[in-house]
Amino acid sequence: MPSTTRCGRALAAALAAGVALTTGCSALLDTSASFLHGPCTTDSDCPSLEMCVRSTCQATCASDRDCAMGDTCQPLRDAKVCLAFVDASVAVNNRGDATVDAEPDGMSGIDGTVNPEEDSGLDGGVEAARDDSPIETMPLSEGMVDAPGDTNNADGEGGQGFPLATCTYDASVSGIVLFGGQTSVAQNVAFLSDTWEFAGGAWTQSSTADAGPPARWGGAATSICDGMFLFAGQGSSLTLINDQWTWQRGVWWARPQSQLPPPRFDASLAVLNGKLVLFGGYKGDYTTYGDTWVWDGAWTPQSPSTSPPRRAAAATATVGGVVMIFGGDDGAGDPLPDTWLWNGSTWTQAMPSQPPPARFWSVAAPFGQKAVMFGGSDGTTYFNDTWTWDGQTWTNQKPPSSPTPRALPALAADDHEVVLFGGQDPNGNPLGDTWTWNGTTWTKLDIVGGPSPRIASMMASY
Repeated sequence: MPSTTRCGRALAAALAAGVALTTGCSALLDTSASFLHGPCTTDSDCPSLEMCVRSTCQATCASDRDCAMGDTCQPLRDAKVCLAFVDASVAVNNRGDATVDAEPDGMSGIDGTVNPEEDSGLDGGVEAARDDSPIETMPLSEGMVDAPGDTNNADGEGGQGFPLATCTYDASVSGIVLFGGQTSVAQNVAFLSDTWEFAGGAWTQSSTADAGPPARWGGAATSICDGMFLFAGQGSSLTLINDQWTWQRGVWWARPQSQLPPPRFDASLAVLNGKLVLFGGYKGDYTTYGDTWVWDGAWTPQSPSTSPPRRAAAATATVGGVVMIFGGDDGAGDPLPDTWLWNGSTWTQAMPSQPPPARFWSVAAPFGQKAVMFGGSDGTTYFNDTWTWDGQTWTNQKPPSSPTPRALPALAADDHEVVLFGGQDPNGNPLGDTWTWNGTTWTKLDIVGGPSPRIASMMASY
């Protein structure tokens, strides 16, 4: 008789494919569709072999092979459950350029195995989504790694040997995730490693029990479907960290690879056409990089015909089908005033007639059809101005209400507002306030119990 966890995968695959479940698995599981991802309040509301996760029954598992296509076996409490895994960007509204696919690619049967001769979607083409599906998925070429503590890469689950994963975006779930930062800019600082979620106007600290990234500030982060992609940063003793992680629905996953860009912090990171784009950043001595890397399952250094001067701490966002970076620190402590655009193969300098004043340590996020940029410093003055970029023109918004001047805040946008948290005030003190931008003005939220004041934390929407 087949294992119960294998049957959990078979049931999910059978229901997705609209075929009958095998007799062997039928002996172990109720094949009613209502038993798969049914509503629940506690584990007792779910059938055997399932757990209640965010009000939905999810199948328990021992490894990824026990889960439906597009799901992975993730640790939760004292067990493991099958959950959707995020591995690249799906372009939905503020998340970049859309590529949707409502059905798992390459599924050859109810066991959920992948047929490499079938369409895997690796060409990034757009396929029609089912009208009755709230889930939009985007295929990608690099799989997930094993669960924390699982070092058995020979089982075919993790590391770089996993053949295919599917990035999913659940349109019914949205929010913002914040990670880390530091409490001061002095040499003896406290680096943070806590994770918070913002939704419905309130902050909630993540209670995930699995090991997350080491404490850091200035990591490069961007939104990827239902979570965050995090690369590098600077940690305790001001050492550079050279790792990468993904966070999705309350779970952190390490993403080790054989080739990573050199370690750095305050680099630019964004998503374009389902690929991560990394530019610049500080080295350990505060000189800067001027390199461009693209991640499409693996990091590849680029050799564009033109490139921005080297820099760190630039404002970065994807808007209008290109990645935009503005300003930054040239590595000698001087702020830059220029705007550059990456189209997927090369950089082009934009020449707007009235750009913002030169600055570094500002932040930007895509919102609607524009990028919103706030704050920063030129080394003397701290700004609290708000600018938008529509692909050709910078506009000073001059809202009636604004956050106080600051540098190195965290900024991210969901489908209806931009959220700003913390940063450093002109006296060098960390801030802990939360503001939202609705396209016209800023509103300060009266929140009790949110993240502690911090500088250069990492934030992304999901």
